[in-house]
Amino acid sequence: SYDHTIRVWDCDDLIEKSSNNTGGMDMMTDDDNDKCLSIMDHGAPVEALVVVNPTIDSSFSTPLILSAGGTTVKLWNPQSGTCISTIQTKHSKTITSLNLISIQRGEKDGGEGKEEGKMITCRRLLTAGLDGLIRI
Repeated sequence: SYDHTIRVWDCDDLIEKSSNNTGGMDMMTDDDNDKCLSIMDHGAPVEALVVVNPTIDSSFSTPLILSAGGTTVKLWNPQSGTCISTIQTKHSKTITSLNLISIQRGEKDGGEGKEEGKMITCRRLLTAGLDGLIRI
């Protein structure tokens, strides 16, 4: 959001509350603030978010979050609210869009202890900004 924060909410409680609501509109109460699990400060207005789900080959087991604000992309652990990595991009203006793509590639020689020709999945982050550029 424009207050520079990313907030993680407990959706199970929100879905339960929504299903119990017969009046049509949800009204926030003071107790709803307890449903916010973590607040992360990006340091600039947050323009885009991407959830990075773990894969079989991932070194992490819980989803992570990528955020774009200004010309910086940050990788977050939403459970602890900590920034894992900061990427200073080559964009000259604000990043407005993020997309994570998966590319399937085959290994040529298989490498040490690996099967030859095995398909591997590589993930790439695409960023687009007000400078008119798309970067990979």
